[in-house]
Amino acid sequence: MTEQRAEQLRIAGVVLGGLAIVFVYAFPGYMAYDSLDQLRQARAGVMTDWHPPVMSALWGVLDKIVSGPLLMLVLQCSLFLAGLYVLLRRRMPPRRAIVLTLVIFAMPPVLTMMAVILKDCLMAGALLVGCAALTSERRGARFAALGVFLFAAALRHNAISMVVPLVAILSPWPSTKGPWIKLAVGALIGIALSGTAMLVNKGLTDVESHPFHGMVAPMDIVGTLNYAPDLTDDEVRKLMPGVTFAPASGLQVHARKVHTMYGLPMSHTHGPDRLYDGGTTAETRDAVGSAWWSLVTTFPASYLIFRLEMMRELLGITNARYTPVYEARNERAMLTANGEPLMDRNVVQRWLAKRMINLGYRSLLFRPYVYLILALGLLWILRRDRSVLALLLSGLSGLALCLIVIPAPDIRYCWWLMVVTLYAVAIRLAGTKPSDLGTAAAPVDA
Repeated sequence: MTEQRAEQLRIAGVVLGGLAIVFVYAFPGYMAYDSLDQLRQARAGVMTDWHPPVMSALWGVLDKIVSGPLLMLVLQCSLFLAGLYVLLRRRMPPRRAIVLTLVIFAMPPVLTMMAVILKDCLMAGALLVGCAALTSERRGARFAALGVFLFAAALRHNAISMVVPLVAILSPWPSTKGPWIKLAVGALIGIALSGTAMLVNKGLTDVESHPFHGMVAPMDIVGTLNYAPDLTDDEVRKLMPGVTFAPASGLQVHARKVHTMYGLPMSHTHGPDRLYDGGTTAETRDAVGSAWWSLVTTFPASYLIFRLEMMRELLGITNARYTPVYEARNERAMLTANGEPLMDRNVVQRWLAKRMINLGYRSLLFRPYVYLILALGLLWILRRDRSVLALLLSGLSGLALCLIVIPAPDIRYCWWLMVVTLYAVAIRLAGTKPSDLGTAAAPVDA
C-alpha cells in the first residue's frame, strides 16, 4: 500500500471516528433557531440576507437527498475533522495526529458547537480545509484552496476578518518573491475572495432583511443610551429625529430599564417593551441609521463602555450564570415555539446534554478568556511558525471585529479563536518540526 493511499484511509478513519462521536451525542444534529430559519428558506426557495444565503442554498440541495439536518451535520463535521487532521499530521506522526484530532473534536466546547447546524461550524471546517490545501505541496490543491476560502468567506458576514489573515500569511504566491510581497499579494487575494463572496450572497438574496437595522443598531442604541449622561426626552428626540418611540415619555429611563446584554435585539423594536418601532421602510431605516450614528458620535465613550461590557460578557468574564451550551432542552423549546416537530432525543443524548450544560456553568473549558490568554502567549512562543501564526491571527482578528459587530455575547462569535488555540496548544505540546517527519508530511511553509 502506498503512503498516499494509507494517508487517505487514515483521513477516512478520523472522519468516521469523529462522526461516531457526534452521532452518539446529537444524531441527527441539533437545530437552533438560526438552523430552522435557514432550513425554511432552503425549502421555500426564498432567500434573505439575514444569514448569508449560500448555506441555505447548499442545504436546499442536501435536504432533497436526506430531509433534515443529517447531511449538514456530516458535511460540517467531516470538513472540520479532515482539515484539522491534515494540519496536525504535517507536524506529528499519524497515530498522534489521529488521537489529537479526535480529542480536540470531542472536547466539550468543540463538540457541543459542532453538534449544532450553524454557519459558524461550517465556516470553521472550510477554513481548516482551506489552510490544509493552501499549504499543500500539490499545486492543484493550493489553487483549490481559493475556492474553499471563497466558500468560507460567504458563510458569515464578518468572515473577512478570519479569511484575510489566513490567505495573507499562507499564500505561496508569487513564488519567486520575498515574504513581504507574498503577504501583500495574499492580503489582496483574501480581500478579493471576501468581496466576491459578498457578490455571490447578494446574487442569491431574494429579500433584503437589513440585519444591521434589526440586530446591531437596536443593541447599540439602547446600550449607548444606558451609559450616556442623563438626557431629557427632548434631547433624546433631537438625537434621534424621525424615529417613532413607543413610550410617550421617560425615553432614557425606559432604555435603561430594558437594557440587557442577553436579550433579543428585536425586543427593542418589537413587542410591548420596545423603545422604538423597527424600520419597515427605507425612510424609517434611514432614520434608525442616522440615530445610531448620532448617538455613537455624540457619546463615543458611552458606546465604547457598552461595547466593552459586551466583550466582557462574550469572553465569559462575568458573574452571570454563564451557559454557552445549546442542548436538548433548548432545541425542544425552540421547536415547540415555532410549531415544528420535536426531535426524538434518546436517554443517552439527554444525559450527555445535562452533563454538558453543567460543564458550561462551571468549567473553565467554556470560558473564552482562557483561550484568549493562551492564544496571546502562543502567538509569541510560536511566532516563527507560519501556519500556527496565521490561524491564531485569524482567530484574534475575528474576535477583534466582534467589538463593533456582534449583537449579543454568544460564544459562537469567538469560537473560532477557541478552535485555533486548541490546535496551537497541540502543536506546542506534541508537534515536531516538519523536517523531522520527511518531505511527504512537510507543508509548503516548512
